[in-house]
Amino acid sequence: MTFMESIYTELKANHITTNSEDFSTRFLRKSPHYYSAMKSKGSDATTDVLIDLATAMSTQREFLQQYDTTTIYEARWQKWIDIEAKVAQELALRATKRGTMSNYALNQFKNALQSITTVHAAAITADLEYCPCLTPKNR
Repeated sequence: MTFMESIYTELKANHITTNSEDFSTRFLRKSPHYYSAMKSKGSDATTDVLIDLATAMSTQREFLQQYDTTTIYEARWQKWIDIEAKVAQELALRATKRGTMSNYALNQFKNALQSITTVHAAAITADLEYCPCLTPKNR
């Protein structure tokens, strides 16, 4: 079983996706039959597709969570986060050749990711501050 097949199976078992078409379009940002074609070829997802998956999962979960004012779905959100962590772990392993980079190179890689995170957070904050559609009341 490929990594992508295991993720799809877990998402479906946890009722986060309904079928392969939903998974392909909503989470992989591809055509409806992308996942089934990939599966029939026995190929796994590219790193770019995993990045799209990680982004879509976290974006959709965060959006849905903001409307959950109870703790009813707390276990569901945690399962969703656990699957996101598996995708992140796979991305990290791929980016580091399965963890075979030297410690110095790994630290440089970690520093680069932290720098990107800082820049990304600043950009989001700036967008929110200067968005004319947001008034101070609904910021």
